[in-house]
Amino acid sequence: AIRYPESVSGLYLLWISGGWLGLAVLANHYYFDSAFAAVSGGMEAVSVLPEWHEQLQLNPGNRERLLALDPEEFIATMQRWAGSFFPRSEAPVPGLDPDELANIKAPTVILRSGKSDLHHTRETSEQLHKMMPGSDLREPPWGDNEWNEAMVRSEVDDALFKSWPQLAPDIIRFTKTI
Repeated sequence: AIRYPESVSGLYLLWISGGWLGLAVLANHYYFDSAFAAVSGGMEAVSVLPEWHEQLQLNPGNRERLLALDPEEFIATMQRWAGSFFPRSEAPVPGLDPDELANIKAPTVILRSGKSDLHHTRETSEQLHKMMPGSDLREPPWGDNEWNEAMVRSEVDDALFKSWPQLAPDIIRFTKTI
């Protein structure tokens, strides 16, 4: 919507990651284990992490490339990539700035995050709405604690997005207006 506006007819946004704790969780999830393995056991320790398994199996040459990396440079890369999760402007979403958000012309629905959601803070959804003129801030079809309940559900039956079918009627109504 920012870089290729002609390719976007509308935006329907929900569970927008934000807030320092929520963004820190993402950086930790994606980069900490790899960086810690490199600092404590070198690139061999990184190569046995579950998150690297698929890529190393798909292309055996990837293992040699990974092992050839300098651990300090690898850690520096993990640090830099983790830093990309934190906003560098007044915009609540990393990588965006208020001017870019204000220039989005596509019809946009933003679902307000739950007050109890530390991963996708209510403030993030509300700030984004304020920075996107013409956006429509709506309440989701579930209760305030949905994300927290979904996280617990996903540990049991991998059903993080089990409630998303409840969005279908609103999404269908929205698509008929664009």
